[in-house]
Amino acid sequence: MGTTYSHEKQKEWIHINRVSRQEQYDWFKTLRDATDDDVIQIMKSSPQMITTVMFFDIYVKDHKPCDCSFELENCVLPKNSEPNDNIKQRLEKSVATGVCPHILLEENKPDINVLEVSDEELDATFDNYSPDSMDNTPTSNRQGFGYGFYWIHLAVIYKRTKVIRDMLPVLTEYVFPSFVWYTLQNGFSPLYLALLSEDEEISSLLSKYNPKFLQDKLRQKFFHINPIQCNTVPMIFRIASLDKVAALQTFINIDRTKNRQLLKAALKGAFSTHATSCILFLMEKGVKLDSATLKAEINSAVFRGDADTLDVLLKYHKFKVTSLQVKLAVKKGKIDVIKTILDYLPRLHPNSRDYKEYSECIIDAVLNNSSPILQLLIQKNFDVNACLKNLSPLKWAEIFEYKDIQHLLTKSSAHSFLEDQSETISVLIQF
Repeated sequence: MGTTYSHEKQKEWIHINRVSRQEQYDWFKTLRDATDDDVIQIMKSSPQMITTVMFFDIYVKDHKPCDCSFELENCVLPKNSEPNDNIKQRLEKSVATGVCPHILLEENKPDINVLEVSDEELDATFDNYSPDSMDNTPTSNRQGFGYGFYWIHLAVIYKRTKVIRDMLPVLTEYVFPSFVWYTLQNGFSPLYLALLSEDEEISSLLSKYNPKFLQDKLRQKFFHINPIQCNTVPMIFRIASLDKVAALQTFINIDRTKNRQLLKAALKGAFSTHATSCILFLMEKGVKLDSATLKAEINSAVFRGDADTLDVLLKYHKFKVTSLQVKLAVKKGKIDVIKTILDYLPRLHPNSRDYKEYSECIIDAVLNNSSPILQLLIQKNFDVNACLKNLSPLKWAEIFEYKDIQHLLTKSSAHSFLEDQSETISVLIQF
């Protein structure tokens, strides 16, 4: 038989490109500042730039790292979850020096706890930076890279849309390690960064190039949700936990599979940080909780005094408010939570099966000396004569001399009575 030849072009393999600190910084500045056409031409003529890694080290003390790994690879600060000029400048200087600001700060001020300094102090650590201090140790001498990223991540951070659009087809001509798509430590994909910055055009380009990006998972321990276990969570879980509604909407727009499981994961992420806006957004989209989880989340919202989340939960689920939930809300004494939970509770009827259980909340309002809460319960027809230890609410108010409570109960036709005087004496001794 004759030899057969494949007409398919052999793809070129690109190894990880290890360059000096100065070369890393030069590539960083090129990606940020050069024209789109210049960047594209450089990458086409020198494809090794596709796998050029830009990295830095972070501060670790007693096995506790600073937040720079998360903040710089993600290029947002946790407090606002928005890209900003300060964090971008910190990112640049960390690539230039090879270390995060916490390391430089400890070198200059060894007597302070660098993990507790303000953002302003961190940014000021680079003021005295000199190019002479740049670490030009060959990266081939290092065992690992630490923290950092590749060109695609910087292109997203600096919104180089044309560069990304033109280079994605070119990438198909090469073979390179798949981890080039992810930041070194946290494993952030370019799609995650694009969604986080709410850039729908770049998000759409990336999701079309590789639809699997939509199903990426992130290591949970770097998100300060569970620092002990290194479980992974779907990318959409993290976005929802940051309460990024626009990013969620972008995700839905570009997800052609319309995967409901991912939206359920997003809802769990929103609940993990009580991200009310995302919870409301997802429930409006028809994402529901199972009954056990719903009950637990309602109880949690009542316990935290989170009226906004409670309102969303009760609005989008046909769930009957329980007497225990009302009782917990009354004991917590937060008027906005009481109002919210009572809005979803029908006016009580004396013949209803659980009338007595609900009405016991009247006693809690009296013992807390809370006239506003008592007034709300009375308006819902709670029994003003429900007893605790055979004493009526009005009798308890008289014992503790709560004048406003007495007035409210008297106006509501409450009675002052006790049923067993011997037991009452022992109860009063306990109080």
